[in-house]
Amino acid sequence: MVGGEATKRGRRTQRGIARGKYPTHQDLHYPLGGERFRPCLEDFLEGMIHEFGIDAEEGWEEALASGRETWRCSQTAAVVRDAPEVAAEMLRNLGYQVCPPGSGPKPNNIERLRAF
Repeated sequence: MVGGEATKRGRRTQRGIARGKYPTHQDLHYPLGGERFRPCLEDFLEGMIHEFGIDAEEGWEEALASGRETWRCSQTAAVVRDAPEVAAEMLRNLGYQVCPPGSGPKPNNIERLRAF
């Protein structure tokens, strides 16, 4: 396993490898997608940059942050679709005026909310 030295953690990993100590599964930090969502590709890539000091092009932070923002917005939409009344209540708490559709409130998608 060869990595770069772009980060402090990556340099530490490289020093360990030079001494014959290769990282094991338990040594890796796995990003978990922020506080609410599962990881996206951007989380994985940033983790590899930080863990192994993999070299990255200039501007990588903004590119990954932008991709992560897009992913999380799409995940937010999915969560709202699965729990519309929870979303409506939170919006009301934030000062928005939210009215149920004429056909009545949409039920939560319990199957989706409980899925592993």
